[in-house]
Amino acid sequence: MGIKRTDKIEEAITDMAVMNMKGGYSVPAYEKLIKEKESDIDDFIGQFLPVLEEFRANYSGKGSQEGKERAYIAYQILNKFTDGNELDLYPKNDTLGKLGTLFLAKTKQEGGGKGSADLNQIILEGSAPAVLAVEQMLVLSSDAGKETWLQRLSALSGDELSENLAKYVPEAKDQDVAGSAALTFLNQHFGDYAKILADQWSDINEEMLWFESYNNKHDLWPGTKESGDDYSERLDKYFKALEKDDPFNPDRSRYDSAATLYDNLYAIEYEGDWGETLGDFFNPAGDDSYHLDRDTFLPMAAALSKGQRCALEFASLRSLLLMGFADKEGLEYAKPDIDSLFDDDVEQISIYTGMHRGIFRGGVALTNRAQMAQNQGLGNAYNYQFLCLILQFEPANHLISIVRRTSNLANVCQVVF
Repeated sequence: MGIKRTDKIEEAITDMAVMNMKGGYSVPAYEKLIKEKESDIDDFIGQFLPVLEEFRANYSGKGSQEGKERAYIAYQILNKFTDGNELDLYPKNDTLGKLGTLFLAKTKQEGGGKGSADLNQIILEGSAPAVLAVEQMLVLSSDAGKETWLQRLSALSGDELSENLAKYVPEAKDQDVAGSAALTFLNQHFGDYAKILADQWSDINEEMLWFESYNNKHDLWPGTKESGDDYSERLDKYFKALEKDDPFNPDRSRYDSAATLYDNLYAIEYEGDWGETLGDFFNPAGDDSYHLDRDTFLPMAAALSKGQRCALEFASLRSLLLMGFADKEGLEYAKPDIDSLFDDDVEQISIYTGMHRGIFRGGVALTNRAQMAQNQGLGNAYNYQFLCLILQFEPANHLISIVRRTSNLANVCQVVF
């Protein structure tokens, strides 16, 4: 048993329970679970490294000016997280360094020397919301090309992709490949990514339909003779009236984000059976069955950078679209707002805050019930490590505060764009 004394009510233990261990438990089963998870994470890191490489390239100015600005923003936010702290009771490979600075150098998994970040430890032992925020900030800084992925996509139709096959599939160079054979090559390289994108088409379509419906219902479309300033003033007046009646009304936040998507998508040329713009692609006036064929999304997958494709496991298409809308002027305009989100009153915080890292150092068991649920596929095996953790003493108030500001990339992008 443990005891905790505090004058802060939010840190006090208000309930306690004892786990029934008569059902059986296994220490080796838990140790096996951790080793399996470490192996899974190593595989993930191998796929994720291109994101880190693009972050470094953009930060050093090897990409576009917009890419450098995005990497600068990500670097600032990453440096609010540290790899452990001096008061941690269960450090292992902690460096105590700021993550932004650590990620500019090679990590342990890349052959980095003493003092390099151990990505496996950070992902396994770090607080899940904080790790997600870090991953998404790295995605924000990816794509070290001179053009954005949406600019590349505008010049890329399915035919042009096949005609320039060697550019996207190097092994097809000097081969006379056309038609179905070219499509087979493209699917081998980009098919899995195209499927992930295809599965998210409806998310964008739904948001665009919501935006149109909301404008129609509340008469919020700009008037034909209405100036931009007058329209903005009318929108502000409408939403302030809503917030007066309900301070927590979410409509304004969703409306602004949907407007960003809607306006920018219709401004990007992308010709096909759906129409002439990317807006038509996600919100067609007629038949929309094309989105059920993943081959339709092969150009989109090819237009993404290698790092962005690798990040599709945890970054949404919506986030990548918002990132692609950025321009130099918008990023410069957003800097003061980004800085204000992370001013001096937000202290640096360990990536492990809120975690009882002792559960990774042995002496923990996996209950028979947890093993049964895991074997039956009733949840992610990673979550079962916490079934044996009864008390978690370290408060996470500061973590919650900082993660609320960073974990949703779309919100960050809304400030930027």
